[in-house]
Amino acid sequence: MSTLCMVIGPPASGKTRAALKNSDFKNFKRLNRDLMGGTNDMLLVHVVNTLAAGKDVIIDGLFPTVKSREPFLAAASLHKAKSICFWMNTSYEQCQINALHRMWERHRKIFVDTDSLKEVKDDPNMFPIAVIFKYKKQFEKPTKDEGFDTIHKEKWTGELFTKESGYVNRAVFLDFDGTLRESPDNGYGYPTTKEEVKLLSGTEVLKEYQKERYLLLGVSNQSGVGKGIITNEQAADLFIETQHQMGIAFKETCWCVHPSPPKCFCYCRKPQSGMGVYLIEKYKLDVSQCIMVGDYTSDKTFAKRLGMEYIDEKEFFSRG
Repeated sequence: MSTLCMVIGPPASGKTRAALKNSDFKNFKRLNRDLMGGTNDMLLVHVVNTLAAGKDVIIDGLFPTVKSREPFLAAASLHKAKSICFWMNTSYEQCQINALHRMWERHRKIFVDTDSLKEVKDDPNMFPIAVIFKYKKQFEKPTKDEGFDTIHKEKWTGELFTKESGYVNRAVFLDFDGTLRESPDNGYGYPTTKEEVKLLSGTEVLKEYQKERYLLLGVSNQSGVGKGIITNEQAADLFIETQHQMGIAFKETCWCVHPSPPKCFCYCRKPQSGMGVYLIEKYKLDVSQCIMVGDYTSDKTFAKRLGMEYIDEKEFFSRG
């Protein structure tokens, strides 16, 4: 009896990794659209031909719905093949992080929105974050009732970075508004002029971290840019002014210019992980030695998703 194995799950959930690493499938013919191109209908033709020849086949793809899986299971039934489902139950947050690391690995850049992704439109593995949200909305859990003989749930277990691979540096990630500087009473909650930049906390504790060779990295949501309230250049000047008043120069500051959802969906607006992955990759950071300092739930969630410690700004700066 031949076997059809379907490895299903969200984009960037580790399906290819699962298909390749499992020794049970080493003699299976592997088929997927990334390798072959074309549509699911074309993939189905190859699956049918393989099963008809009495051979085992493994396919990996999104297959989010019962309907999308139905013709492949029908083919297995027709050819009296055993059907196995490997369901990559990777969290959607981890899928986002995997997608971002893949961008860096392949292109040495992070593509945070649909416009920037136009640069790599010929790479099928580069996609906007909305693709993951769409999958989450469409997904129907696989069941034996639809025709699978066995279903295995697989979680992401990838260890992307180790000291051996050079990710050894450490950093303090810092939010700006409400953390380093006051949120002025101007109707926006963030400064729009240099005169509105006023520090919240002392900076001695940061100078101590610098002495201990921690990189200081800024990560800030600046939706005012996307809304046209300030320009990107003004936002940069306000970050420079903040550091000038602190008497400290950061290694780098990143900011997201997009308005909040549903007006825009991007990889970079905290709590999304785009800015974090970019800085981790660029500076070879060991996240277990990194700290995120902020004042908002999005800062805390940002840190949790990336695997770093979170410290509220009041607690952090009281150490000085």
